[in-house]
Amino acid sequence: MARQKKDGLDYFPFDVDFFFADRRIKSLRARFGCDGIAIYIYLLTEIYRNGYYTLWDRDSVDNIIADLNVTEGLTSQVIEFLVSRSLLSSILVGSDTAITSRGIQKRYQEAVRSRKRAVYVNPKIWLLKNEETASFIKVTQNAPKSENYENKSGKKGDKSGGNDTKESKGKKSNISCVQDAHESAGETVENGDDKKTYADKQKALKDNFEIIYALYPKKTGRTNAFEHYKQWVGRGKNIGGVKYHLTDRQIYFAVKEYIRQQEAAGQDDMKYWKNFDTLMGRQLLDYVRKEEAAG
Repeated sequence: MARQKKDGLDYFPFDVDFFFADRRIKSLRARFGCDGIAIYIYLLTEIYRNGYYTLWDRDSVDNIIADLNVTEGLTSQVIEFLVSRSLLSSILVGSDTAITSRGIQKRYQEAVRSRKRAVYVNPKIWLLKNEETASFIKVTQNAPKSENYENKSGKKGDKSGGNDTKESKGKKSNISCVQDAHESAGETVENGDDKKTYADKQKALKDNFEIIYALYPKKTGRTNAFEHYKQWVGRGKNIGGVKYHLTDRQIYFAVKEYIRQQEAAGQDDMKYWKNFDTLMGRQLLDYVRKEEAAG
């Protein structure tokens, strides 16, 4: 049996301007002190030790509590802050949750460039666009068997399926897509070797919405926003007599586009941000178009 090739890093670059160049790090330190910084750096080391992402589960929380002597409540607050400010991304892969970010993947890509071999990455987790991805990075779920390619965390095998995944416009999905979430109750849908019931699909719908909601720093309008979300990805939202359908991926990147615009404008005060249900209404379509035009 061929030896499994190492995916993790022995070290990773750490910017000397870490505390000064990024306003988000200053906000992290202001809100959570040294413990917040320690949790973020701990997560970075865990991710790079495994590769370009790591799984987030109950054991992950317990390890941080034990190793850093912090509380579960603080850990959850810091994770939510990191995701809301795009310092980390939380990605559903089947029943698992992966933690990574675009910045992490860019640094990982540069770090493994010298290995002089193909590096296989999961298309459901890889966030970089085609033009940002180096030629030696192979975005596919079918790595050669000789490389014994598995989930980078070393905890669980990849449950995401066997066929290559193609993404339109070069964008990699950072949340799993909901399939036919508005079908009748009790009906099942074949998905590879899995059968998803109506209840399973409704749970996936809610989980995907929670990932998008976690991005948004102004926590308002959750219930109404979820109703808008179900219309976009389900039967479609009627705007001017035309029904518009959006995917989870389009909604996710549209919300990030609005966040980017607000941060670029220096809008740190949340009172100047749209309530989330307002953003998820008719206006969401405008930010989908802006984000796709920019991409």
